[in-house]
Amino acid sequence: KIPLPEHASDQLDGFKIVQISDLHVGPIIQQKYVKSVVQQIQDLRPDLLVFTGDIGDGDSKYYGQELLHFSGIHPTLGKFYVTGNHEYMWGYKDWVKSVQLAGIVPLLNQGIQLREDLYLAGVHDISAENFDPAIKSNPIEARGSGIGYKILLAHQPKSCFQAEQQGFDLMLSGHTHNGQFFPFNLVVGFFNPYSRGLNQHGNMKVYVNQGTGFWGPPLRLGVKSEIS
Repeated sequence: KIPLPEHASDQLDGFKIVQISDLHVGPIIQQKYVKSVVQQIQDLRPDLLVFTGDIGDGDSKYYGQELLHFSGIHPTLGKFYVTGNHEYMWGYKDWVKSVQLAGIVPLLNQGIQLREDLYLAGVHDISAENFDPAIKSNPIEARGSGIGYKILLAHQPKSCFQAEQQGFDLMLSGHTHNGQFFPFNLVVGFFNPYSRGLNQHGNMKVYVNQGTGFWGPPLRLGVKSEIS
């Protein structure tokens, strides 16, 4: 549960966000795994569903259709997505198209006023400019003129420094997998400001999902996969 600041509307008490991150749909994670995730999300009945990057890890021409399983989920306020670093390795524009075909709205340096008391924004992954100098993560642009309780979707926890300066109340991230297996779970914190769970960063809270899927070997040891 995310404690709300004093300026937040009382109507947000009990509001339910479901977050998945780092699903890594590709050669290993396909229909069976995705359908299981979809069923668990449906059982949670979210008001809002967000995808915080690395949704795909392969050529979307072969694996993008797996995202269509998410088209059957209809949260009250919609489904939204931001890119992770892996989409840029495989052609992020094609993965964005696959996301849109599933009825999921990309927020790439953009924001949307969901209600008068709730603003949601998202940014390109902070590594995007390493793949294409024309693309840069921009929390300032995403912040826009949004009002109310302000949430930023940003794949990497490293985005917290810019996000907090822009007055966001909450940032939802992934990327770290919390190391995914021993002993990497012991050192992942050296490379990220936050590696799992709920954290306080200045006036902003940061929640880090430790991965709904997995990257590389189909292995998790001491680190559970997560639907937040």
